[in-house]
Amino acid sequence: MPTPTKWDTLLYLHFTNGATFNELSATLRVNILFENLNNRVLYKRLGELIDAELVIRKRNTNKKQTVYNINRENPILNNYMAFLLWSRKEGLDYNILLSKRAQDIVFSTIGRGPSTLKILHEYTGNSKSTLIKYIRILERNRFVKLIKQKPLCIDFNLNDRTLFYLALMQPPCSLAEKTGKYSRLIHDIDTIKERIAGSNEFMELVIKMHVYSTTVTEGNTANKDDVERVMKDLPTGLTPREIVEIRNTIEAVKHLNNHSKDLRPDRNLEPNNENIKLYHRILMRGLIDECGEYYASPGKRIIGSKLKLPATIEEIEYEIAAIVNFYKMYREHLHPLLLGAFIHFLLVTVHPFKDGNGRVTRIIHSMVLLKAGYPLFVFDPDMKNRYFDMLEVGRVENLDGFMNFILEEYKNALEAVADRKEPWPVVES
Repeated sequence: MPTPTKWDTLLYLHFTNGATFNELSATLRVNILFENLNNRVLYKRLGELIDAELVIRKRNTNKKQTVYNINRENPILNNYMAFLLWSRKEGLDYNILLSKRAQDIVFSTIGRGPSTLKILHEYTGNSKSTLIKYIRILERNRFVKLIKQKPLCIDFNLNDRTLFYLALMQPPCSLAEKTGKYSRLIHDIDTIKERIAGSNEFMELVIKMHVYSTTVTEGNTANKDDVERVMKDLPTGLTPREIVEIRNTIEAVKHLNNHSKDLRPDRNLEPNNENIKLYHRILMRGLIDECGEYYASPGKRIIGSKLKLPATIEEIEYEIAAIVNFYKMYREHLHPLLLGAFIHFLLVTVHPFKDGNGRVTRIIHSMVLLKAGYPLFVFDPDMKNRYFDMLEVGRVENLDGFMNFILEEYKNALEAVADRKEPWPVVES
């Protein structure tokens, strides 16, 4: 008869929001899998979670019993809960994915690249039959991808699931080893960046391009002439809402530029919960009532996506905290062009707000770039359908197409600015 693992126990404690031992035992027994639960097993699981500082126990004077609860003071808890809740909504077997055997296979493919059964056996010590069993599970859950059938060869798969997994597991091998294929694009972007560095004229054009591309991508009907006219407070044929969208984006970019020059320790220019909410509040002021507030509802969906979104605000908060931890873990080890793209993908995939998720994602992406000395994130809004397609491919398959798209389009946009291929309209005041 199955018994609850420590991860099952942690999730049940999350959903009960604290419980005595008897209350937790009774709740677990409601699940047909655990109806014959041995309380000694539950004591053991709770002990493991307490030793890992993921659960705390306190004496409740009202109940006159010990109450167990998740340890919200431990920042690592966010990584666990983000992965467990994301896995649960996606129908993944988190117990197998977090097992030592699965972890060894994943770590081998991260550190060594494409791995054959021979390489995996040497690294893990597991038998061929055991390896094949776990490889099939990992492939089915899109943690690894098959490179060759004969001889069997697999590689690590980058997507939302595995990025949350990496934030949790913190492998000893660097994710940078999986991103060398983007070195040419990075070199090209660096070359263009040097050409426009220090030019106020070019930087102003990039700002206008960001305002134009990020608003039009979300359905604003403005053209470049309209954006220029709004920036100069001149009349346009746009709707009042579209004008507010453009003005708010201009304000967000101004705030971001000022933010980047503020060197006070408490004004860190980096993705965190406070900054994500702050820039959403600026971008969506006057457009929705819930600006700067996370939003969850049963009917919330990403248009054109099969992805299930977090069901509660608490889930969203765990996912955002894990994204922030992912950024902190890799900011010294990943090139900012890559790190910005990963944060972009994760944030827009979690979709924490009622509206304006794409706009706030692109301003937070720009924050990562700006901190590293790069211009704001821009791309051609005529490519927006491809952009949305690549986001969805990243969710249902892997991130290769999305990463290439983001870097390629960013390069093309900056190149167009540097070569003056993007003429900006001159509007007389």
